[in-house]
Amino acid sequence: MLRHRKLVELAKDLRLKPVHALGHLHALWHAALEQQESGDLSSWSDDLIAEVSCYSGDAPQYVFLLQQHGWLDGKRIHDWLDYAGNYLARKYHNTEPAKLRKIWVTHGRSYGKGTSLRKQKGNLDISDLISSPLPKKKGRGGEAKSAAEVPDWIDRSTWEAFREMRKEIKEPLTQRAEQMGIKKLDELRNLGHESTAVLEQSIFNNWKGLYPVKRMASANEDTQADRIRRRTEETLKRGLK
Repeated sequence: MLRHRKLVELAKDLRLKPVHALGHLHALWHAALEQQESGDLSSWSDDLIAEVSCYSGDAPQYVFLLQQHGWLDGKRIHDWLDYAGNYLARKYHNTEPAKLRKIWVTHGRSYGKGTSLRKQKGNLDISDLISSPLPKKKGRGGEAKSAAEVPDWIDRSTWEAFREMRKEIKEPLTQRAEQMGIKKLDELRNLGHESTAVLEQSIFNNWKGLYPVKRMASANEDTQADRIRRRTEETLKRGLK
């Protein structure tokens, strides 16, 4: 994913490293799953899309670049059903089929009894980032060796972005390093540092370690994370959806 042409071109136009652009996309996808499962963001302003993406630059330009590079079709997330369709179908197939039909129509498709719930070859199923176990690694002798189990209180998409960043800086996480990282996040959480903020701080700074969140850059200056969080709260208070 980090070397995907569309991601590399988006990162170049945003003047970011691909791993940082991927973090913004992950944040947007996760926000859509939590608040707009249809993947249709027509009711969201450019400012809100930028806010939930944790992007603090020019919002209209950010949305324009997402559209230009094929991540958004208008205000619909590109190929949303190819990535989130299986997750949504498993979630609502037996309880709210009408909701699924409405979502499918939004993307110009039809949902019915013949709709396949199988993962399409070559596609990333977004549920892989939410509920599936991490990929298994090969141990000595070729036996499968499971990666560290990620607890529910760690946001899976942010954890995956951290793992990708470690690969990008040529410091991939070993199973032992993942276990130590999770332990460190738990220690910081007990000290009041939210795990997602800790991970994002390391991703944005290309740090291979995990550290307490620097909440104040100086006595009178907020950190970027604080400013983003405050603007997000203000935007949501204005009733934008």
